[in-house]
This record gives sequence, C-alpha cells and structure tokens, in this order.
Amino acid sequence: MSSYITLPAAQVCELCEEWIAARKAEIIALQEPLVQKAMKPRLFGLIKAKTREEALAHLQGDIWNDFNLAKLHDGYRASLVRDLYKTAKLAGEGVVHVSSEQAGIIY
Repeated sequence: MSSYITLPAAQVCELCEEWIAARKAEIIALQEPLVQKAMKPRLFGLIKAKTREEALAHLQGDIWNDFNLAKLHDGYRASLVRDLYKTAKLAGEGVVHVSSEQAGIIY
C-alpha cells in the first residue's frame, strides 16, 4: 500500500523539471564517450575520422546500439516523473498528492 503526501503543484513542477534536466545530463554523459569513439579514425587510419554530425548519424542509424539504449536508462522512473509533472501542470495553483514512490524519485 502506498502512502501519499500533499505538496504545492508549483513545487512539484520545479522538482520534476530538475529531475528531468538531471536525467538528460546523465543520458548525454552516457552517450558522449560513444560519440567520441565513433569520431576517431579506425584501422590504423585507413578509415578516416568522422565529424560529430557524421558520428551522430551513424550512431542513430541502429536502434539497438548502446547510443540509443542509453535513452532508456531509468525509463520506469522517468515515466513516473513525467506523469507527476503533467498532473502538477494540470493542478495549476492547487496541490498534488504525491505517492511515496514518486516523492522518493524527485527528492
């Protein structure tokens, strides 16, 4: 059984936005080494180095590689935060009942 707390919607929105920004930064931190690796020349220089745009296009071409799978990192918690954020936006100036699970994520 879940317990709930009541928080102002504006505060919940702010906490959700901070969590979403932190998650985006985590995803970029996971993807950046893959981009850097894809930009390097290979086979003793026989395959020339790629530009950043070429490396990104190459990495985004396969949905099952580590670059795209990094976007799924923490997906369950992200869906909970997204739902909570939408609820808080709809509440406007009111209050939101936040479950203990969601509170544990955003705090």
